[in-house]
Amino acid sequence: MESIIDTMWWKERLFIYIFFTIHVFWFGAAWFLLSYWEEDLSSTFAMWWFAIFVYLVFYFVIFGWEDIKRMFINALIWIFGIYAWMWDILSLFDKNIDNFSRQYHIVPWVFFVIYTFLLRHALIDLSQSLFSKKYWKEYWEKIWNWFFIWLGIASSLIALL
Repeated sequence: MESIIDTMWWKERLFIYIFFTIHVFWFGAAWFLLSYWEEDLSSTFAMWWFAIFVYLVFYFVIFGWEDIKRMFINALIWIFGIYAWMWDILSLFDKNIDNFSRQYHIVPWVFFVIYTFLLRHALIDLSQSLFSKKYWKEYWEKIWNWFFIWLGIASSLIALL
């Protein structure tokens, strides 16, 4: 039988995932558009870093240090994959990623990492909520961790081709 605490916990987590998924998506899309369509980034660059810092503080409080470390390790695995994805997205708008300096790429890439981390964590929690046995909870976490690792490796390999 499910306790009230378990129900409240899942509802709170669900609210956090829905709120942050929508929030990070819209902020990421806005920063993406500003990065690649704005001529002068000096006025918004400080605000970008402040937003990233605030997200990282929230993530640290909500998810803990171990998951934040995993997020940065996965970001290193994804680095070429993110480049390929940004290349493809910009090509939809007839823009070339090589026409922009490195500073234009930093913030959209960090938002991409933050967003994929949030999706990974939401999938892990959703999968774990479907199964109550401890073995299954660990099993689903491993599945989603490996899925995102292999997706990053595959994206990076495709980018190198």
